[in-house]
Amino acid sequence: MTDKFNILRSTSSRKRYGTSSGLGRELVLAALARGDKVIATARTLSNITELKAENKEACHIMPLDVTADFANVQKTAEEAIGVWGHVDVVVNNAGIGILAHFEELGRITLGPLNVTNAFLPHMRARREGTLVFIGSRSAWLSGNPVSISYLAAADNIAAEVAPFGIRVLNALPGGLRTQNRESILRISPSISKSISDYEPVRKRMTEWLTAQMGKETGDPAKTALVIVDIENGKPIWPSMLALGEDAETDIRNKCLQVLHNLDEWKDVSRSIMF
Repeated sequence: MTDKFNILRSTSSRKRYGTSSGLGRELVLAALARGDKVIATARTLSNITELKAENKEACHIMPLDVTADFANVQKTAEEAIGVWGHVDVVVNNAGIGILAHFEELGRITLGPLNVTNAFLPHMRARREGTLVFIGSRSAWLSGNPVSISYLAAADNIAAEVAPFGIRVLNALPGGLRTQNRESILRISPSISKSISDYEPVRKRMTEWLTAQMGKETGDPAKTALVIVDIENGKPIWPSMLALGEDAETDIRNKCLQVLHNLDEWKDVSRSIMF
């Protein structure tokens, strides 16, 4: 399976967590360029050793499998905090798209939520910290099959931790020109069962993904710079950030669909009132 980064970050002495290709790697490079200290993690450590070699003083690398049991994730979090004494920013970028319908997935592991829970006690005790969730605009595609997101969880966490000085950024990139689509097509058959009833949709989605490869309009380096810019202390804090014109369009369309639904069914909605 292709590794993704989780980045632990530290500005000057801020620390950041999470990392191995695509946007994750760009996030690490953007943070290092700003003088931050970074703890980059990946399932396969050999995929990120050059980051340490090129940034010996500011970059620490650690193995992390976000699908491991919570006790192991907690242990990794404790080790990460001990590297420089604290972690200011946790970037949950350890997700990958899977070309499968919900029924085909079997057991679902939301690793980023375990990583978040492992660091929350540390941030809560310090009364400060930043959690960044790298999601996807795909969850906003109206009527789009094979789309699952932890968008709602990120929103709920934001409300729960705000009293402790902890900020949450839900970043929703559109199509980025990385190897993500290639990875989706390669690994999906190995981690999901195939149900023949869903084959027509899977075939259509496979053709669409293949046609999009190399034509994505989003620049991962620019995306990383925007994310690092915002969570680096900008006074105006967007709880949700669409990144890319395609992301903005899909989210707007979904909002319009919700408003249309409310208007269409408002009489029924209001009929249960006293």
